[in-house]
Amino acid sequence: MAADKRRYTVEECLSFLDDDFDIPEDGFDSEFEGLDDDDDDPCAEIIDITTHDLTNDEPPLRLSDFEITSKKVQDEPRVVGNDRGRPAKTVFDGLDWVNEKVDIEIPNFMQHVGPTKVMPKESTELDFFLLFIDNRMLNEIVRETNRYAEQSLKAKNNDSSSWDRIEFQEMKAFFGLLIAMSMHKVPWLCDYWSDDWILGVPAFAQIMTRNRFFAILNNLHLADNSLMPQRGTEGFDKLYKVRSFIYNVRANFLSNYDPHREQAIDEAMIKYKGRTTLKQYMPMKPIKRGIKMWCRADSKNGYLCDFDIYTGKQEQGIQYGLSYSVVTRLCKSIKGHWYAVFFDNFFTSYKLIEDLYSDYKILSCGTLRSGRVGFPQMLFDKTVIKSMNRGEVKWSMKGPVLALTWIDKRPVHIAGTYTKCPQDNMPTVERKKKDGSIENVTCPEIVINYNSYMGGVDRNDQMKSYYPIPVTGKKWWVRIFFDVIDRSIHNAYILYQESPSHAQQSFKDFRVRLAKQLIGNFSSRKRMGRPSAGPSLKRHRENHFPELLPTNEKGRRKERRCKVCYGKGNRKQTIYFCSSCDIGLCPAPCFKDFHSL
Repeated sequence: MAADKRRYTVEECLSFLDDDFDIPEDGFDSEFEGLDDDDDDPCAEIIDITTHDLTNDEPPLRLSDFEITSKKVQDEPRVVGNDRGRPAKTVFDGLDWVNEKVDIEIPNFMQHVGPTKVMPKESTELDFFLLFIDNRMLNEIVRETNRYAEQSLKAKNNDSSSWDRIEFQEMKAFFGLLIAMSMHKVPWLCDYWSDDWILGVPAFAQIMTRNRFFAILNNLHLADNSLMPQRGTEGFDKLYKVRSFIYNVRANFLSNYDPHREQAIDEAMIKYKGRTTLKQYMPMKPIKRGIKMWCRADSKNGYLCDFDIYTGKQEQGIQYGLSYSVVTRLCKSIKGHWYAVFFDNFFTSYKLIEDLYSDYKILSCGTLRSGRVGFPQMLFDKTVIKSMNRGEVKWSMKGPVLALTWIDKRPVHIAGTYTKCPQDNMPTVERKKKDGSIENVTCPEIVINYNSYMGGVDRNDQMKSYYPIPVTGKKWWVRIFFDVIDRSIHNAYILYQESPSHAQQSFKDFRVRLAKQLIGNFSSRKRMGRPSAGPSLKRHRENHFPELLPTNEKGRRKERRCKVCYGKGNRKQTIYFCSSCDIGLCPAPCFKDFHSL
């Protein structure tokens, strides 16, 4: 009987075993004899077999007959659709950049697209808005606003019970007025209550008095300040004042709509020029100074799927860079379904494209900065680029990753896994020549797709910019709050447009109807009739006298703004005030005028 000695791989041995046998992801453990962990070669496990007779008279091979040595396999991304019981492999292992056409099949997209729930026909614009800013969140805003107003009065040694507590319907009317203000703009917020027929809006005064509106606006709060961790302590959060609100809105954005396959990731700016460590300067953006927000939006309709406020450099650091962490964090909720994301050259890196494909099962496409590490440098060779004519392409592939340089007016560098390599008959795009004539220029499919799908976040910004809530101020978190409100209204509008039970309408009409439904029949005005000896006449019954304000640390008398003068449009400071009313008033004639109203 002739003897034959050879080496068997694990795959060959598995063919003799039944299907219930799995090899652990970290390889064989030490229960097998001959385990060797000293070799760092990441290749497949090799099984050494002692001499065996391989003739047909021999009994079937058994695992116990072998002396098995296993070499440790490092943790690497697996091939999509890996069979169970097989060693982990990488999609990109052993591949190099080549200029040959590689037959790569783009995975199919099988996910649902559109609203996750069908709203009944009788649902109003308000019902769609409440999908994102729900009653529970509004009640929380009411609770925290009342809490902050009472805390402020206590801090000034005033009676906290004097605060007229906000009710739920009043808060809804407050937001309704804000949305109405976005449709009808005047120079100052107080002008809405002006007696001037050009500036004033009489209906606003019937819904809510000016003083009450500004009292709610000045005390508006989303979180309890007394529980906020101080800077430098454990648990400190720069976004504490809006963290809970942002968390709830993000969850509602993700749960109420399934986006299209193509989505864009980009940054958006919230205009703010005050003092905060969150402020960024981006000279190439329409809004150059403000708070940066990372966004993932549907490329077809601009629906904001997810977002994250940028708070600056993280203390623990980022392993693969800021751009890598931003994209992977925003893509966690769409992992494993072969969505396609598009981003600009700030985000694009080979590591990101590879990991999105192999680990996240997400296709990607993005422009490249010249000389980006990980891509073939011949694509960035200036000598080669100068010799190319408009419409020519240089490309290279590494597995499913395509990287190319296309010559337009300037060279365009782009890479991704969304499309195959350029074909012989490429599509064309129209370009205007210097003499005004139009010429057709060949253009690779990946560039056309990028131009078509990269504008999702920009479209969301555009829709928000038409009717922004006109609230300004020194509080940075208020800017974030109202910006998110505006984006929530746009998301609600998209759900309304895609509802099979509702007719199409313009964005303007949607906001107008939403404002009316939020306000309803609410009015904070007191009924006309015989005056009663209630709280409204308190300042007429008690003894009120002008008093001097206290001095500061330097011995100078403090000043306050006169309430009566300010109501007339004059910014006048005074050293006198009414201690009972706790407001600044000129001794004459403002003090008498105020207490005689």
